[in-house]
Amino acid sequence: MLDVSPVYLTEPQGVREQPWFANQVARLALSAPPKVPDAGAPGITEEGGTGQGVAGPDGTGQGGRGEQGGPARAASAPGAAPGTPPDATQNAALGLLRAILAIETRMGRVRGAVPAGAPEAARAAARFGPRIIDLDLLIVESVQCATPELILPHPRLRERAFVLVPLRDVRPDLVFADGTSIDAALARVVHTVRGNRIRQ
Repeated sequence: MLDVSPVYLTEPQGVREQPWFANQVARLALSAPPKVPDAGAPGITEEGGTGQGVAGPDGTGQGGRGEQGGPARAASAPGAAPGTPPDATQNAALGLLRAILAIETRMGRVRGAVPAGAPEAARAAARFGPRIIDLDLLIVESVQCATPELILPHPRLRERAFVLVPLRDVRPDLVFADGTSIDAALARVVHTVRGNRIRQ
């Protein structure tokens, strides 16, 4: 782990009538693994050969999710070693994603538990409601990909002050692929920060 932001208490999004979330971002060193472990494969650990896994102070994820969750940390990885082929870096990112999802599972998080056809309120509660942990992979330097399993950068990263504020703590010099600095991205999001509390 290269750096970690302070923990921020953040106003719930989507479903407002619930406790505030604790969010945190960790910056990790990521090394390219020789092969990507299968999703859910036994033996994926926080270290797992894919970089450091992330768990929040009580064990949760950016509420940890680059979104809200219980408390948590989201991961921002600086990328694989210089000269690593792009596919290897993407494979390392996929390995890290699978490792953090395995951490969520071990802690009791169940994703996608709402039956098809459930009312909108039930779907919103499942997506934005309280959860034991929520870990997200936010960005792996220059990697840009959109597969069914991995989207980088995180698709809602620049819409959320509760992600951008702690991300800026660990990467104040971050510039997105389109040339937008993290400060400029944050300036576009209506929010307030008072101490360790973020409202949006």
